[in-house]
Amino acid sequence: MSAGLAAAPDFDVHAVASLDEATGTAVPDLVLLQYHRSDDEPSSLTNEVSLTARRWPTALILIVAPDGDTDRLIEGLQCGVRGVLTTDSNLQAVISSIRLLVADLVVYPREAVGVIRDALFDTDRQNREEGEEGWTGSDRFHRLTPRQQEVLRLLAMGLPNRDIASTLNISESTVKVHLRAIMAQTGVTNRTQVVAQYMNYKSQP
Repeated sequence: MSAGLAAAPDFDVHAVASLDEATGTAVPDLVLLQYHRSDDEPSSLTNEVSLTARRWPTALILIVAPDGDTDRLIEGLQCGVRGVLTTDSNLQAVISSIRLLVADLVVYPREAVGVIRDALFDTDRQNREEGEEGWTGSDRFHRLTPRQQEVLRLLAMGLPNRDIASTLNISESTVKVHLRAIMAQTGVTNRTQVVAQYMNYKSQP
């Protein structure tokens, strides 16, 4: 990819294996982070984006994440990056995306748009149902998504966010998103309260 980008007439590319190897005084206009993750390694994407933003506050950030890794798409949205692409994007798509970012536009794959649309639809639907009918305590837990229920089950077992993320093979930031959604739907303000309500719910016949 770096060789292909370097061949473009209007790009000056400096490729490095990691941010630690990015030396020199020149401030880049754009930083492209190609994300890789092994099965036994927790996500470092948020940390890499934060480090990049602190080091070069004016640089645009474009993430290339594994195709189909929805958690990385969500994490990219949370980090506030301007662009997210998947590893199946061809070189021309990457070049076009960089030019769109420079033109002050935002670039996300179709998967990310689907995640945003579904989240907005679910929130709107739940708000309507809550306003029309009201939710009982059991309703609140019953209406959690399967992934939210998995997160809550592990939380009730006493696992911290890092271990929940490792068990479910998601990022810690995604765990936090699920926990905020769980607490919002159950009407509580902290982990202790939500676990207490969940244990009470599970003990009901």
